[in-house]
Amino acid sequence: MALASLITPTDQGIASRSLGKAAGGSMTLDRNAAMRALEKLAVEVGVTDHLRLADGVIRIAVNNMCGGVRTLSVERGHDPREFTLVALGGAGAMHAIPIAEELAISSVLVPANAGTGSAFGLLCTDLQHDYVRTYVTPIRSADPARIRSLLDDMEQQGRRALTSEGIASQDMALAYVANLRYAGQSWQINVAITLGGSLEDTEAAFHRAYHGVYGYSRTDMVVELVYLRVLASAKIAKPQVMSPARAGAGARPFERLPVYFDGRLSDTPIYRHEDLPAEACIVGPAIIEERGTTTVVFAGWTAALDSAGNLRMRKQ
Repeated sequence: MALASLITPTDQGIASRSLGKAAGGSMTLDRNAAMRALEKLAVEVGVTDHLRLADGVIRIAVNNMCGGVRTLSVERGHDPREFTLVALGGAGAMHAIPIAEELAISSVLVPANAGTGSAFGLLCTDLQHDYVRTYVTPIRSADPARIRSLLDDMEQQGRRALTSEGIASQDMALAYVANLRYAGQSWQINVAITLGGSLEDTEAAFHRAYHGVYGYSRTDMVVELVYLRVLASAKIAKPQVMSPARAGAGARPFERLPVYFDGRLSDTPIYRHEDLPAEACIVGPAIIEERGTTTVVFAGWTAALDSAGNLRMRKQ
């Protein structure tokens, strides 16, 4: 697994570039303070090489993030190799390729303005209220009248909430879900249900959903209802995002710095995201800076700018 520590020699020794400049170079932080913190940590853990120490910190962070991705993919029956890894946030694009390589993912997408991607998504997401009621019983012993009563009560709550937010009745959408499991399990699977459907239909849908996630099902086992849910939602108008027109010749770095990649310093070109021309393609190792995030392109990978301003990184 390739790793990089964004570190460069200075008059005071080795310091972190990511701690020296931030927000696309508009902020300068205290390198010496960062260095003192590294030195203190090095003494505590018995490491004399500051480069190895920084590299170790990054390895631990990457390993923790890989665990999170596995939880959301492998443990839910999905092969991460079949997906593109999307990097959001200020540091997501720094660690995306090491995570992708650890999970054998060959494609990484860094959206335009990735540093504010989560906040932008929150502003653009549709309204939704999620209501849940507990009803633990074997599905074949469940009382249809009680199920209907619980769903009706949650539906009315959802309609009142959306009405208070100015949503007209015809613009509301209601979805009904049952959380089911095989008796004795501690986790459930969501199964969509209809108000007019039978309990047999719900049980059959659970077996199909379980097989889709885990590759098998146990029709001989008791299926247990745990929760009933109602999702009350409404779509909102989405802003039109315009991609800036980019023209010019090939991508040119604005500086070069020695960066510690996988055990050694490499002379590395540094690019500004906003200066990249349309359809620019950068071959790693390289670093692409912008106000909200820093993208690290490792050796053996390329980064191409698409028409929407996204960086698409692929393993060569």
